[in-house]
Amino acid sequence: FFFTMDWVWMAKYDLTTANGTEIDGVGSRNSQNTVGRSLPEHRINLGAFWNLNRHSANIQVRWIDSYTDDGYGLSADALEIAANLGIEDEKVDDWTTVDAQYSYDLPLGDTNMKFTVGARNLFNEEPPPVAKNGGYDEFVHNPLGRVVYGSVSIAL
Repeated sequence: FFFTMDWVWMAKYDLTTANGTEIDGVGSRNSQNTVGRSLPEHRINLGAFWNLNRHSANIQVRWIDSYTDDGYGLSADALEIAANLGIEDEKVDDWTTVDAQYSYDLPLGDTNMKFTVGARNLFNEEPPPVAKNGGYDEFVHNPLGRVVYGSVSIAL
């Protein structure tokens, strides 16, 4: 077994708006300026990896911090979308997903064949709702849900 942890902490995200106002965009959706994008303050990825002979497996846990939707409630359309999605305030919730993968190596003479199966967002976690068209923040979250995959590869 071996384990990994990646932690990203955004200490600062200086933005200058069109009217010259300077803002720190960390922890905000930044929908009210034309130069910034959504930027949660923290992201953490944890991984566990296992190998035994021809078998290998891994699990990745991915967490994205909550942040503020600075566009919440600024228009009637946004309020209507919020009501339809059950959003009650300007907070975009944090989001945790789990990915898993298993592989088996099969030697074939001078070559090696690898069979792999896995799933991204294994538990089918929906992205947190955001009061905008589409209902989620495409700069931070992925709306695809669980994605199951398989592959076969041959090393010559």
